[in-house]
Amino acid sequence: MALDEGTRPEEPTWTGFVLLVVPMEGLDPAADGLVQAVRDRVAADVVLADAVRVAGGPTIGTAGDEEKRAVANALVRTALVNRREAFAPRIVFGCVVVGPEPERAEQLAHELSQAQELSALPLHCYGVAADSPAGAVTEVTARVVAMMESVERWPGAVIDDRRLLSLLRPSPADPPPVVPPVGGGKAEEDPAPRSRWRGLLARRRANPTPAQALDRLARTADAAALAYLVLVTDGRLPERRLRDRQAQLAVELDRALGGLRVREGDGLAAVETALFTAGRTLARHGPLRPAGQMSRVRPPRIKSEYVDLVRCVDEIENAHRRDLSSLTTRGVEVPATVVVLISTWAPLADSESVERLRALGSRCRVVWILVGVDPELMSDEFTEAGVLLLDDHPDIAHEFTERITGEVE
Repeated sequence: MALDEGTRPEEPTWTGFVLLVVPMEGLDPAADGLVQAVRDRVAADVVLADAVRVAGGPTIGTAGDEEKRAVANALVRTALVNRREAFAPRIVFGCVVVGPEPERAEQLAHELSQAQELSALPLHCYGVAADSPAGAVTEVTARVVAMMESVERWPGAVIDDRRLLSLLRPSPADPPPVVPPVGGGKAEEDPAPRSRWRGLLARRRANPTPAQALDRLARTADAAALAYLVLVTDGRLPERRLRDRQAQLAVELDRALGGLRVREGDGLAAVETALFTAGRTLARHGPLRPAGQMSRVRPPRIKSEYVDLVRCVDEIENAHRRDLSSLTTRGVEVPATVVVLISTWAPLADSESVERLRALGSRCRVVWILVGVDPELMSDEFTEAGVLLLDDHPDIAHEFTERITGEVE
């Protein structure tokens, strides 16, 4: 199936939800832990994962002017600034104040909702009590659902890019305003803050959100194979040439996958790819894209941290499960999936890692490509568990496609 790159998709009408978690002073558990726990809960939900972004707001004790401005800035920045992936063309804002006492949290939430700094922003504002870590996560997540259910009742709460730009507030990071020249005259408007936000918006439009990518796929195909390209570097970063080769190899494999088709019924399905990095946790870099387009994507920065292989394989399975569910609910069949670990590291063959890869291999084709590592360091236990082991060389993309022809043709 060929995609016409010169044809722009119709303007999406998908709506995303931005939830800012604002802890009160003295909150236990710590705010960072609460925000991450809410993110994990949202990511584990098939419906919420595609539509919701959760961020931590400033810790406040009162609803003073500085606190109100800080919350307003945090809301707008959360909507626009995201280094990993883009977000929705239309947004609903929500703010949850989390405190030790429900009455005080609700009062503070009400004061924020009435604040002049936030008056132009249609804002769902809630106050909840953190009686326990698990209870706080449940209460905050419930407010996400309430926001989603309120769209039809309050359509005015949905704002688009143009309206969002008009709501931007100066922040401490913004340059100071231009002072009028001595002797009168009109000061010129400083274009830096607005042009910076416009640049972010332009970059965001060029990179679809996960839900937009899924909707695009549902409009153009009835079936698609999936390919997860995972960059793996353990411990100290390897020399620059190996890191560059690792990123280059991902592009080469993506390009090779772009020419493949998977049998599905009486037809052939194209391949969609997603890019990940594996370290202490798995990080996803953007949504599914038609194979062959990765050369347009900036390579992710790889952290110098040890790989938790068991955890990362579990998170690959979770990502695969969410993608399958999201695609099947949109009527797109997934006949095959290949997971390619492009690694500058040969892991130890402990029983748990081997079994996790064996379990992943029962649902996906698992390929491990070594870059700058002696293949002899890779234990035979991995290949016995069904992992296809390949060593990097100039024609590796061709060998890769040849070796997986049992899945793809």
